[in-house]
Amino acid sequence: EYLKAIEDYDQVVKLNPNDGSTYYYRGVSKYKLNDKENACIDWETAVKNSFVKASEYIDKICLRTKNWINTQLFPCPTAYITHC
Repeated sequence: EYLKAIEDYDQVVKLNPNDGSTYYYRGVSKYKLNDKENACIDWETAVKNSFVKASEYIDKICLRTKNWINTQLFPCPTAYITHC
């Protein structure tokens, strides 16, 4: 069910790459399949495309992963990153 949904969302993204809601819902489907990393990437893209609702998932799920914070939200160099 979720795999089919992801395939459908992939097609929508090809037709309308600026639709933030598509990235949001595709991210939810990926998360349900335990693909947290790619779900977070989709939610970040959703926010960048003005679908603010995705920021809730980023706050609750993605920010709990140290690697996600380091690589996605605070690119080097910053005071928050210790791996640079």
